[in-house]
Amino acid sequence: MVLPVNDDLEPAVIIPHPSKLVIISKQARKRQSEYDKWNRLVPSLARAIINWRSRREGEPPFTTTSSELQYRSVRTCAHHPLPIALVDLGYFPSAPERPEYGFALDLCSLFTQLFRAPVASIRAMAGALHRHHRFNGIVFRHSSDGPRVQEGYRKTLQHALQWYDVCLSAIESNLSRKIFGHDTTLGVSDIHPAAAFTPTSSESAAQVTASIQPSDPPQPAVVDPALVQRCPSCFNVHYFEPDFARGGDAHIAVDGNFNQKHCESAGDCPAIDFRSFNFVPRWWVDAVDTALEAAGRKPSPYTGVVPEATVDACENSHKAGRGDLKAAGIEHDDKGLIALVCRHNIPLLLCNVDTPGERQKYATALIIWLLLRVPSAMKLVVLYDIACVTSRTLNTRDVLLPGMLEQLMFATAAMHAYAHQWTCQVVFNPRMITGMGLTDGEGVERLWSLLVDLIGILRKVSRSRRIIILERQIQWIAHRLREELGRWGVRRKDVVDEKRAAASRDLAACGYDIEILRSLWETQRKSQLSIRRATKPLLKQDMKTISDLQDTVDALDDKMDRAEVNLTRGRRNAKIKVVLIELRKQRDQLLERIQSLYESLSIAEDFPHIKTLGNDFVHLLVETYNTKSLLRARVIGRIFEFHYLDRAVGGRDIPLGYKQNQQRRQQLKSGNPVIQRLHVRYNGLVKKLHDLAKRRNIDFPLPQPLPPNILSLRDDPAFLEDVWLGSSENNTPIWLTDPKVRIGVRAMHLLDRCDEESARLKREQAQLSDWIVTHWQRVQMAKANDPRVFTQLTA
Repeated sequence: MVLPVNDDLEPAVIIPHPSKLVIISKQARKRQSEYDKWNRLVPSLARAIINWRSRREGEPPFTTTSSELQYRSVRTCAHHPLPIALVDLGYFPSAPERPEYGFALDLCSLFTQLFRAPVASIRAMAGALHRHHRFNGIVFRHSSDGPRVQEGYRKTLQHALQWYDVCLSAIESNLSRKIFGHDTTLGVSDIHPAAAFTPTSSESAAQVTASIQPSDPPQPAVVDPALVQRCPSCFNVHYFEPDFARGGDAHIAVDGNFNQKHCESAGDCPAIDFRSFNFVPRWWVDAVDTALEAAGRKPSPYTGVVPEATVDACENSHKAGRGDLKAAGIEHDDKGLIALVCRHNIPLLLCNVDTPGERQKYATALIIWLLLRVPSAMKLVVLYDIACVTSRTLNTRDVLLPGMLEQLMFATAAMHAYAHQWTCQVVFNPRMITGMGLTDGEGVERLWSLLVDLIGILRKVSRSRRIIILERQIQWIAHRLREELGRWGVRRKDVVDEKRAAASRDLAACGYDIEILRSLWETQRKSQLSIRRATKPLLKQDMKTISDLQDTVDALDDKMDRAEVNLTRGRRNAKIKVVLIELRKQRDQLLERIQSLYESLSIAEDFPHIKTLGNDFVHLLVETYNTKSLLRARVIGRIFEFHYLDRAVGGRDIPLGYKQNQQRRQQLKSGNPVIQRLHVRYNGLVKKLHDLAKRRNIDFPLPQPLPPNILSLRDDPAFLEDVWLGSSENNTPIWLTDPKVRIGVRAMHLLDRCDEESARLKREQAQLSDWIVTHWQRVQMAKANDPRVFTQLTA
């Protein structure tokens, strides 16, 4: 259903429903009829609210208190129905026809603001209002001598507030058109010819995919005004960077949340005429998924800076990168949200997750949707937990329009960089990328913390109502954060000054000139990328297989120790001891055979540049390299598990009770023996290396043993770096032997990032100031054309 066009309010976009065969009951038809009446009434109600606000301008606040119950006689006619007459008196109707209640508009406005932060439920508000009236002697009965009304205002207040919020959305859209000549929406309209409709069930995703890839790029000549209004500091750009040397034009971050679910049992409501401001439609995500699958059958050749094996390891260590999850939460039809935010944490786009796992189609769909809103000359840096995997996907699968790939640069989120291989961090860690400043890519996590109170409420509301509540909450968050942009910049400058001072102290303490450190860093970067590429995947697989055999034997040894204690407790059976001794001998023989199997690998032949050090030394060195890689992967996985357990503190998850928390921690601790065995094995190999090098007087950079508490080393480069397997012909690199060089390189990176952040803050401040002037001028012009604009702005 589309509303007729009128002088103020143009038709809204209807939230579509999935087409499926259902039997419509009498109650459902009645509800559908009620929603249709509401949809037809919303434009008239919105105009009536604007007129009521205009009449109240300059008058004292509404004097009716919540403890008063008033009976009003209202004259109505076909041209002035009862709902409109109630709004003229300052009340919002509880039904589109013959409403039994009228709730004060001030009360509706109060709850609308109350709902934003902190979040409150309509059920709680209605119950409190009902109890408040009973406390003041007002008791409702079904008839004069009938039973008391137990439900209170729940349904009536819910209907009033729901449709009052829809009216507010229509008023805001109308205000936006009067000031800017368009909606400040990133929804389905005006993006692309293919985005102007919703595919029917008979249209395949392949047809839609073909329609969004014309021969000429449909990107606009200027940044979409809706993006400029959402974050002027990022998108009010007047000139574009030619490349990414200074970090591009804008930084955006993508991430998912699997707690913002919706229970399928809650069902859905009839269609609501509501313009989508933030959500990318499902058919678009499905079209991108189809395009990714089709392009994946014939991937394009691509050789990235990071070795392929490293990217594979990063993909396997992240749930978001894997597309093999089959089942999760079948009781939920919407399994989560994916959001895209700017570097100021302002939300730009969202989409629903309807499949198990955070698959790459969601992030790709959001990125393409945003690229269609910006000029082809604009450079964007995308920060994502699996940036290395997404970068490879978009380079090997031809799903972007011509020129779009050159607009993108990828980086990992700063707080999740430790979960990647060190070689990957050298390329994708934002603290090591020129031009990134201090952007951390964690803005989506901050958004989830602002939405955490909605998790319980939105699980059981109707599906369309959930989208509307999220839309309105996201709009409010974006508006509030935009108002804070000036103060955000001031706080950011203070952070830059603090970090610059600390980095300057570290640089002075290391004793090396910054240009020397810069040269050493480039040497280290090239060396470690080439070494990692030289490690053959087949050799790594063979070594991992042997290491798994050793883990199995070690685990068997632990079980034998426990069995020996249990079987010999209080017994003097000599036969048991003989059998246990025989098992020990067989275990030792098995270890010897595993070692022989390891020595049979042609490891020295795969590393000819260090072959002269001796086969036994090379074998020991590569085994240490492999053990440290396995240990690091295990430790990072354990850090992630503790992170998932404790991240409720930041608001992303609902906090666990104390008992559940302790149970989960005990479960995590039960997996520690594997890490402990790898830890002991690694330190033992390091000791053997040092002893062998000392006996033979070998001058080679050797790894150092790890301290007992290795869980605290997630940000320590010494733990994240691989064991050195480079050439020994030249002098040992100083960055391997001198700890002061490591400190100096980190200080150099931080100083560079601080300088870049200062330059970006100046640019963003200029863009924000220019937008404020332009925005003020447009508001003044709109006020001159329609005085009611001022009333809507101050409401």
